[in-house]
Amino acid sequence: MFDITVGILDGPYLFSADILLEALRNVWPASVYRPAPLGTPYGGQCQIVEQRQILGTVDAHQFDAVLPVQATDDDVAARMISIITHLPGFPPDGSVMVAEWADCLLQPRPTMTPAEVLSLVRAGTWPDRWRVGEHTRPRHMWLAPASAPRPQYSSVQWIDMAEHTATLVPQPGVLYRVRLADGTEVDYYTNALGQICYVETAQARVGCRNAVLERPYPAATFVVHPTAGMDRQHSHVLRTDDRGRLTLALVETLAPTHDPLTDLFGRGTELVTVPAMFAAVRTPTADPFGPLASELAQAVNQGSAVGLRITAVHDDSAGTSIQVEWTIDGQPGTQTIATR
Repeated sequence: MFDITVGILDGPYLFSADILLEALRNVWPASVYRPAPLGTPYGGQCQIVEQRQILGTVDAHQFDAVLPVQATDDDVAARMISIITHLPGFPPDGSVMVAEWADCLLQPRPTMTPAEVLSLVRAGTWPDRWRVGEHTRPRHMWLAPASAPRPQYSSVQWIDMAEHTATLVPQPGVLYRVRLADGTEVDYYTNALGQICYVETAQARVGCRNAVLERPYPAATFVVHPTAGMDRQHSHVLRTDDRGRLTLALVETLAPTHDPLTDLFGRGTELVTVPAMFAAVRTPTADPFGPLASELAQAVNQGSAVGLRITAVHDDSAGTSIQVEWTIDGQPGTQTIATR
């Protein structure tokens, strides 16, 4: 058997051993629950039994945020994870993680089929030629923020642009995991029409630009992750309209910085439409958002939890209206600037 860990990254959801056992018995009727001996670190074990053979186990308390899982093979593991995603109230916000099965943390969705689970595992397992020594690259630790869940897809393609000479023609429902010639890593998701609708990448290094974001796709969501760590609440979510203009930029929790409005856009390393948007309301002598940026930066650096959301409404005749909404330790604020 091999080990898998299913756990809750954040949120109030807990797994129930009784409900899990009932769900497992619906597929494997001979499954049993074995109470743990006194002094062991878990409450008991659900054993999946078929034809008197144990195919898998789940160590479970009555209510717990972590499920250590063992399975004899990938097919059994996929069926087990599928059953877990069908449990009542399984959260859709990406807060449930599956570790130790693929090269990265997996984020299962509610009501996944075993085939969909296996597809998720394949998407998180690097081809051998993409590995670096004994370790895979840290981008595997990207976690999608709750405000921008990843789209569903039917297949995965791995592309190294240093080796790829033909023009890529996106196909419907595909996740393209791409390494660009300059080393930039990016995931492209396509919709049912074969259009790129979701782009996931990392912030560029200070003093550099991320070429992926230089010319944003229309009607798309961009998730830009910190260059290190797994803090998805610090990831930047950007959305464009059908003309490729920025309409939304948000971050759940700002990281410490001297200018949070700049930090939201990667210190000038992200979408070029962002400075263009703010240029419409800034002049060489006046910046209507300057005092707000200082206030938010001070709050962040004093340890407050600060969230930020910027919305732009584009009107060809009336100009651009920009609304900045923020929270400081849960207390909301808003500021709107209109241009003509």
